[in-house]
Amino acid sequence: MRRGKLRKAREGKILANNAPDYGFRYTEARDGYEVDEPRMAVVRRVFEMVAVEGKKLHAVKKVLDREGVRTASGVPYWQVRFVRNVIRDDVYKPHTFEEVSELVAPEVAARLDPEKRYGVWYYNTRRKRTWTETRIGPGGKREYVKRWKITPRPREEWIAVPVPDSGIPREWVDTAREAIKDNQRSVSRGYRVWELGRTIARCGGCGRAMLANSARKGLHYYRCPTRRDNGKAACEAPNRRAERAEAEVWESVRAILSDPERLRDDLDAMIEMKRQAARNDPKEEVNHWLKILADANEKRAKYQRAYAADVMTLADLKARLAELEQERQIAERELASLRLREQEIADLESDRDALLESYAATSEEALDCLTPEERHHLYKRFGLEAILHGDGTTELVLGNLLSYEEVCTEGTLPKEDGQDIDEAMRTITGEAPSDRSSSRD
Repeated sequence: MRRGKLRKAREGKILANNAPDYGFRYTEARDGYEVDEPRMAVVRRVFEMVAVEGKKLHAVKKVLDREGVRTASGVPYWQVRFVRNVIRDDVYKPHTFEEVSELVAPEVAARLDPEKRYGVWYYNTRRKRTWTETRIGPGGKREYVKRWKITPRPREEWIAVPVPDSGIPREWVDTAREAIKDNQRSVSRGYRVWELGRTIARCGGCGRAMLANSARKGLHYYRCPTRRDNGKAACEAPNRRAERAEAEVWESVRAILSDPERLRDDLDAMIEMKRQAARNDPKEEVNHWLKILADANEKRAKYQRAYAADVMTLADLKARLAELEQERQIAERELASLRLREQEIADLESDRDALLESYAATSEEALDCLTPEERHHLYKRFGLEAILHGDGTTELVLGNLLSYEEVCTEGTLPKEDGQDIDEAMRTITGEAPSDRSSSRD
């Protein structure tokens, strides 16, 4: 299937997916683009606002939201990322015949009109790897979560496909790209070190990473980006005072580090949960796939002997060998997955020993002397996420495997009425607080 898609792209044809690029629609054969004038008018306006009017990307997003322009996917609000991607996409940039001819095969260029201009749609720009993770959910129930990772391919592997001209002036495209070429996410927030920055603090309403924000008069907050961009109606989670949230999270984590035996039990339980997440016994799975590899090699030799004895034709031999090669690839892929799983568990055990060695003999006074930078690195080492809910409660998730339910409330650490940190911070064994049930696994 992949070879067929690559061949189709090299022939100058679009590979249709769920939706075409905004401003275009598929042809009747679904292998090319046609300009969708109502939507393309919105794209032209985006370029005009940036290139001619000098607006920033966020200002463009606000204008489209305020005027009620419908988004590509139908969601209520436009995204700055979408506006940025439109400006950078060559599908909207007019190219001359000579420019396109250098990017496509000669037979594709021969079908183009030398007097016209074309946009360029690219295929094979990214590599996507998918896998399935196994977790232990509520009540010990096994859950399977699909994960994926996307990485860019080298530019020389991209396949160019010419598409109709968008009608946007070339100088608008060049000016808009020049205006945003130096845009980058700000990593500086003044002198302050944000302990829960870089995706540790997450909004309990929409799940997005909280933004670090310093207001006047020396006040610092963690803000929800959805609420900032789209208004209070988009997400109900309010801003959280940074000092208060960081103190709450640290008191909870400190309680774990102050008890070496409990820390060991928690880490051992996490590793055991990872082992139990496997569908079958790892040794049995390894033996199963090794047997398939051995059988494939044996069958391959038999088929070759059959062909040598004129019992099998060359076409049959190729078909049988292709089937065996597919089985071999599947077995090798599964064996590699098993090796990665065992390596992951070994890494967890190594991290456990390193953590115990680092903190087993650490006094409470030494823990209190950790700098904000050291706390931040410690949280990253744990794989900690602090979910800041709209009702002022905070939920900690360590290593994406365990959940501590509402370990603290805004402004008040849970030390009253006999409920100390140890009671609020439940161990990895899955025990839930007596009056609440875990809401995240």
